[in-house]
Amino acid sequence: GDKRKTMTARKQQKCLDRNKLFFDLKNILEENDVHKAIAICNSDFKRCALRAYLKEMGVELSEADFNGISYNQLPVKKMLKDVGFDNADLIIAAGDGALINAVKSIKIDGKYKDIPVIAVPSYIEAGDEANGRVTFFDNDSISTFEDDSAIPEYVFHDPEFIVTGSKYDTNARFARGICQAMNIMWANERNSSASTAAAEGLSKLLSEATKIMRGEKSV
Repeated sequence: GDKRKTMTARKQQKCLDRNKLFFDLKNILEENDVHKAIAICNSDFKRCALRAYLKEMGVELSEADFNGISYNQLPVKKMLKDVGFDNADLIIAAGDGALINAVKSIKIDGKYKDIPVIAVPSYIEAGDEANGRVTFFDNDSISTFEDDSAIPEYVFHDPEFIVTGSKYDTNARFARGICQAMNIMWANERNSSASTAAAEGLSKLLSEATKIMRGEKSV
């Protein structure tokens, strides 16, 4: 309990390193005394390296399939109500922006604010995995809440989990990736881990810009 509260209070997101994932994950499990984890995910989560490592490390992992989730608040609240968060030591949010948005909403609600979250985005979108913004659409109205407590404590970008499509779609995701990186850098302190990771990602995107725009390489 105390360790998780201290970690959450720092409001400092850690980016998991693909090359050191096993060691990063081992440290997270030890720091937060994790024995049970719940994954709010889509059907592609089975391809994610994080899933395999959690099972390899003996974590009791349960999965809630949130395929087709939207930003409509009532259906989201109903789906979340059926998830057994009470016994979880760690929450995995693996999917698109709407799915990560749903998981962040339970942090703002406060009941599960002390359970750390690892966000694993399946799309390069608006940086939902790196901010504390929660948005819902109800009929014709839009509700937006923002709180640092909703920022996932950890984020992991898995190239095998990120969805890419046609050349046009890839180009669109490339453009969004640049915007996302810039937004994160502007929204965070210059030397924060999120800003540093965004700067590194932007550098990599731009170094491969020609190949990506030609469709010869995916984002």
